[in-house]
Amino acid sequence: MIDLNEVDEVVTTLRDEVYQTSGCCEYFNLFGQFADGEIFIEFLGINIWNTVDDDREYIDEDNDIRVPLEDHLRKRINEEIAKVSKIKL
Repeated sequence: MIDLNEVDEVVTTLRDEVYQTSGCCEYFNLFGQFADGEIFIEFLGINIWNTVDDDREYIDEDNDIRVPLEDHLRKRINEEIAKVSKIKL
């Protein structure tokens, strides 16, 4: 089970990386929140992970071992960035 401290650490690390690699990006909001006993992580206003329906892939389903949260969030953030980068006006 993932705890709030782990989520906070991962979100802080990734938020710092987004800022460092982009040179700005207060609008690339990445944050975690705790509500009703559940944890939610959003990027650009999109829920990219939560404890209600943890969609990380299993490494070992029998022992309930999943892909590390940081790896999963990196993948999801990159998916959302790829979608945004397709916008042409």
